[in-house]
Amino acid sequence: MVITVDVRFLLPVFGAGNPMSDYFIMPWDSMPRKRKGLRLKLNMYSPSRIEKNGLAGFTLVELLVVIAIMALVMAVAVPAFQGIGRDAAMRTAFFRLSTTIPLARQWAMNHRQDVYILFPDIGHQTNIAFRSYAVYAAEEGYLRDWQVLPPGIVFDPDFDAAGRNIFDLNAPSVQVPFPDNNSPVSPQPMPRLRFRAMGNIGDNVDPLIAFREGFLDDDYDVVIPDVSSYTVWFRVNRHTGQIRRFERGD
Repeated sequence: MVITVDVRFLLPVFGAGNPMSDYFIMPWDSMPRKRKGLRLKLNMYSPSRIEKNGLAGFTLVELLVVIAIMALVMAVAVPAFQGIGRDAAMRTAFFRLSTTIPLARQWAMNHRQDVYILFPDIGHQTNIAFRSYAVYAAEEGYLRDWQVLPPGIVFDPDFDAAGRNIFDLNAPSVQVPFPDNNSPVSPQPMPRLRFRAMGNIGDNVDPLIAFREGFLDDDYDVVIPDVSSYTVWFRVNRHTGQIRRFERGD
């Protein structure tokens, strides 16, 4: 076993010329036999050598290089993380509505009545406009509470693709109590997705529902940021009620 001893700490204790200091610097071969199981390795330092070999700090150039590298990594990583959050919110919104639609269709077929999925728009002057939906049966009324999209996600009323946007002015609508069964019937017709007792939509065009990143302004209009080009939408087959998913943008 080898123990390294720094004599800078020994000499002040024993003093130069002290017999004990001589013992600590005696050659290995001259050490007493009973001490040979323990070897002392001495590091001798002079003040000038200590200054020369002292711990060195970072130079200004090195610090600037490290800061530049960190800034580059942040510039690349932050948009990627934002994209992950955006995709997760879109997937959540799509998944929730895509599971609600078959349940509404099944209810219509089992109970032999029209069932609607309602989508409040600007005419209802509410902070859940273009951000929520609810299932409404012709006889029972609301079957569940209003479901709100994840923060930062809205229905895009102006999105155009094959099919007809559920918020189109020419799209079918319905007048129902709003916002619950105990409320009066809203004078403003509400965009809706309807399922008939046979499970079909009953419209002459496949309805389309699109999700975008956006928010509502003070006038309950949908605001889509200029940097937002990613869109997820689905089209519901008017004959079978089946959903087909699409997406567009970066």
